[in-house]
Amino acid sequence: MPSSVCYSFSLSNAAQNFVDIHVTMPTSDSSILVHVPSWRPGRYELGNFSKNIRCIVAHDKKKRPLHVRKVDRNSWEINGIEGNEIYINYQYYANELNAGSTYTDGTYLYVNPVNCALYSLETCHLACEIALDIPEVWKVAGVRLADGKFTCTNFDKLADSPFIASPFLEQKNYSVGESNFIVWFHQQQHIPWEKVINDFTKFSEKLISAFGELPAARYEFMILSLPFSAYHGVEHLESTVITLGPSYEIFGSLYTELLGVSCHELYHVWNVKSIRPIEMLPYDFSRENYSQLGFIYEGITTYFGDLFLVKSGVFSPSQYLKELSEQFQKHMDNFGRRNYSLADSSIDTWVDGYVPGIPERKISIYTEGCLFAFYLDLSILNITRQTKNLQSVMTLLFQQYAKQNKGIDFKIFCQCITEICGIDLSDKIGNLIFKPTDFIHELKPILDQLGLELSNSIGNVSEKLLGVKTLFSNGNYLITSLHPDGTAFKHGMRVGDEIYAINKIKIKGDLEKWIAYFGQNPLIISILRNGKLFDIEINEFSTFGFEQIAITPKTNITQEQIYLFDSWLGLPKGELIC
Repeated sequence: MPSSVCYSFSLSNAAQNFVDIHVTMPTSDSSILVHVPSWRPGRYELGNFSKNIRCIVAHDKKKRPLHVRKVDRNSWEINGIEGNEIYINYQYYANELNAGSTYTDGTYLYVNPVNCALYSLETCHLACEIALDIPEVWKVAGVRLADGKFTCTNFDKLADSPFIASPFLEQKNYSVGESNFIVWFHQQQHIPWEKVINDFTKFSEKLISAFGELPAARYEFMILSLPFSAYHGVEHLESTVITLGPSYEIFGSLYTELLGVSCHELYHVWNVKSIRPIEMLPYDFSRENYSQLGFIYEGITTYFGDLFLVKSGVFSPSQYLKELSEQFQKHMDNFGRRNYSLADSSIDTWVDGYVPGIPERKISIYTEGCLFAFYLDLSILNITRQTKNLQSVMTLLFQQYAKQNKGIDFKIFCQCITEICGIDLSDKIGNLIFKPTDFIHELKPILDQLGLELSNSIGNVSEKLLGVKTLFSNGNYLITSLHPDGTAFKHGMRVGDEIYAINKIKIKGDLEKWIAYFGQNPLIISILRNGKLFDIEINEFSTFGFEQIAITPKTNITQEQIYLFDSWLGLPKGELIC
């Protein structure tokens, strides 16, 4: 039987967003089951990639057509095989453009093999050879191409090897010790390369120093610059794909976002691509890979993705506090924290994906996990008198488990914390992870220790006075969120209602002005719900509503607070909080 699986990608119908894929697959029987992955790492929900596959046909060495029959959502059975090899052809509709998709319009080819490459359990351990039928002048990012081909040790490696083939790629290289990095931009003009490479080098050096080594000899940042609003990144062991836009803001208002997502995805090289839950070692592409550890692989990564930017001198302390404040704000705005735990929310990314879901049901493993990491980091710093921190735990997990190809679970995580700080915190951690938690109560004392506090300000008048968050749509204001203790909630308004008028005055993009104008005087709010228009009378207002919060330095700060603050951020001792 042949010793490898061969794939080729070509573009005969790329103008209609189709990629032609040909697979040569060894087989030892008269029938074989082939599959497309059910999900992709980095997105812990079912992907349903098979909806993009059409025209799947197969033949054997004698060029006899074989019978292909779909047997479930992601699988096809191929029968009537004679010989030890089959040839499969199909087209993949590549019309979605994000950091985990496959896309072509004929001017370039962007492929995530995990969502478009067929595999079989019989052959997934074999080496993969991939050929690209593309113009010779196109550059290729993400893989090392030789004579139009590249190889992977097995299907798992192929699934983790996205690539971009295009004439619109620009690159610069940098090195940290023996680790080589490449930064690619696709269709981006006016790149300030010196600043980009300087900033990327700084945070890369700090991360490698923290963990001791990079688990890959080469790492590539592939940044797809888009003409519309976009923000997304996906981790891989040797690369990341980042979509960001609009292009004209990437080195303006979006530059901090570029740095944040780039450092976040690089941190993932250690945390989830190396330090991995037992349930995901190895990945099972045929089904959900449930894990309660989303607070580790996404939450802790979210925390350190920004923290290492200030530790490396790329962010100022004030820039970092602004980013951390946004996590506090997201926590305050999501009342799912009253009803759902971090562990359950980690499981439920597989249930309803990354959308908000029904009101007040779940929380974000990114946001709540980030705040948990902040709590744990400062707890360890205090217990060890600023000699150890949460990164000490992550480094220990990398050295003792990831490098030994061992997965982790909650018990192992807690054992490593005990080893680092000498105190068993598993009960406290368990309460924070497995029960609904309002982290603000836990974090206010920690902020005080750092010489920081939460300051409140009124944002939109409707958010404070009515307790509603809205989206202006079709000339009306669509209610997207309700404060459960707020005025609107108590008067029977619902998520999905559209605010049509205030006191019989049609709203025309000026809701805030009319709410401010009438103030806390009686209101008649005209609501459009399920095609019906009706009025809600408000004569009494709740004192609760949405507020804008920010982390700010206190006016009187002790030397002890400054010392802890500087130890936390890795600043020279005595640095002013600014």
